[in-house]
Amino acid sequence: MKKNYILTIIFIFCIQFINSQTIVSTDSENRKAVVEELTGIHCWACPEGHAIVKDAEAQYPGQVFAIKAHSGGFAWDCSTTGGYNFSVTGVSGAGSEYEALMQNGGAYPAASVNRQTFNGLPHYVNGGTALSRSGWMQAIENVLGQSAYVNVATHAELNGSIMNILVEGYYTGDSPESTNYLHVVILQDETHGPQFSASGNPDYIVSYEINPTYGHATETEELEYRHMDREIARMTTFSGDPIYDTSNGTFISKSYSYFVPELYNDVPVDIDELKVVAFITETNQDIVNGNGSDMIVGETFGNDIVLTSLSLEDPILASSDNQLGVTVFNNGSSEITSFNISYQLDNGDIITEEFNGSIGPGESYEFVFSSTPEFIFSNDSVEVSISVDFEDDNTSNNTISQTFSLSAFCEPSMDCSFNDGFQFVQIGDIENVSGCEGYGNFTDLSTDLELGSTNQLTLTTGYGNQNVKVWIDYNDDMAWSNDELVVDNYVMAVGSAGGSYTESIVISIPEDAPVGEHVMRIKSNWNAGVPADSCELTQYGETEDYTVNIVESLSLLEIDDSLIKIYPNPSKGLFNARISGESLNFEILNILGQKIMNGVFEVGNNEINITNQQDGIYMMKLTAPNGQTKNYKLIKE
Repeated sequence: MKKNYILTIIFIFCIQFINSQTIVSTDSENRKAVVEELTGIHCWACPEGHAIVKDAEAQYPGQVFAIKAHSGGFAWDCSTTGGYNFSVTGVSGAGSEYEALMQNGGAYPAASVNRQTFNGLPHYVNGGTALSRSGWMQAIENVLGQSAYVNVATHAELNGSIMNILVEGYYTGDSPESTNYLHVVILQDETHGPQFSASGNPDYIVSYEINPTYGHATETEELEYRHMDREIARMTTFSGDPIYDTSNGTFISKSYSYFVPELYNDVPVDIDELKVVAFITETNQDIVNGNGSDMIVGETFGNDIVLTSLSLEDPILASSDNQLGVTVFNNGSSEITSFNISYQLDNGDIITEEFNGSIGPGESYEFVFSSTPEFIFSNDSVEVSISVDFEDDNTSNNTISQTFSLSAFCEPSMDCSFNDGFQFVQIGDIENVSGCEGYGNFTDLSTDLELGSTNQLTLTTGYGNQNVKVWIDYNDDMAWSNDELVVDNYVMAVGSAGGSYTESIVISIPEDAPVGEHVMRIKSNWNAGVPADSCELTQYGETEDYTVNIVESLSLLEIDDSLIKIYPNPSKGLFNARISGESLNFEILNILGQKIMNGVFEVGNNEINITNQQDGIYMMKLTAPNGQTKNYKLIKE
């Protein structure tokens, strides 16, 4: 086998009737409590946290579900002999992502209850959901008293080496959000490992004897401990699978298949202690409801094909070859030699091909379709379904379906780790400070540019010999052709290496350019020209996209330039601003977008003093009482 775990999303559907409902309740319910806990080994207070959660589970059976994540030094015992690495290698959502989501301020243990904040309870960080231990039980009881507009149910069964998971949801009311998110996590309970003093939870001590294989065995109070409900795998991304119909009466069913390995890192798997917890969030916060179940051991089949994750990238790009493939896993006890396999895009034609080969028991095969799917890039998304036609003893996992985003334009991402590309872009109202993205989609930033106008594009790069091309996609076909080129291989910082270099380039808008919003693409390449194809990759450089709105006239939007005179410019840091007509508000920003000065220019002469600032380019924005604006560039040298 090529991977130590595999994932299959079998199907998802949302319908306005409940005939297919099998395990989820359709009656209105209160919320169940989902406790996401940052815990660890070598954590003096963590056993007390474990005891609090176990007491809550005992007091409210079937209503409280714990997910415990280990991270960093709290996940590994540093043992050279193995057996105690509790980190979740290769699984999104372990440790660090919980810390960022919950904002625990580095404190362990910390718990988030349904990703909510609670007035009067001890959160570690203001605005974060992470609570200290003294607030856990009160938060749990608070959540259990809240009504829920969606119910969740789970079932997990082991067939051979595959855990088959069914998650159902039913909306008993409308969600305030048009999109909710489903999260599915696999846990292992009762994992023995090292711990410091467990006086806060003595019932879970296995042995007080020092284990010589533990990395910190010299600690006099280290002992062997029963670690509980440890996250070992995540069937969804950390942000969850989207649910697009969140209205009253919607039924959701989603199935997953997971290959159960013998080890997680170096920690043995105990199939008797595996369980599943699923929950639905409104956004990435606020768990509306959840549920969980222990895995049961079911039947092992002679013939059992399982389709695993698709090979397509998400989003699907128009510029990519988009070959479709899927991993076929033989979960049965018999050899598989041939079968038909098909794919379907949304409700379109079914394309069928044939597999002729051999897949032994416990083996997998990467099948790639010879035909390339024809995606319709005018749509926002597509559901890709793959199924096999085979005399299977278990047909529940013979289909895989996944929804992908479609992107009509290419997103060429290059290596900018040496500070190639752009750290600052300014044109008109666009003033964007960014890092190394490789590709940056900043189309949410826009500016108006007038027909027939000449405009200054200011760029900052961190490495010399940057060749720059700029296109404006006037015909909106996302192709950026040569006749849409407005800057043709301008070279920044000729002959220089690493540093910070800011230069301005003139962009002219034709008198007959199409009015309206268009995507402006800025692309760089180190030490050679940017290719004519705006989608072509080069080794070092960066691509950034912005929106420009071509308008007939800006005269009604801008302050009359004849009423303002800024001089001298450049200067050593002292500038004069002579204002006629009426007073104007002003603010001055540095190249990082930080405000360094603001105030009011009165009619007459006004002094601008930025002698205490570093040499460079500063942006000054003037605003009139009627809302008209005017931008000026100040150069301190």
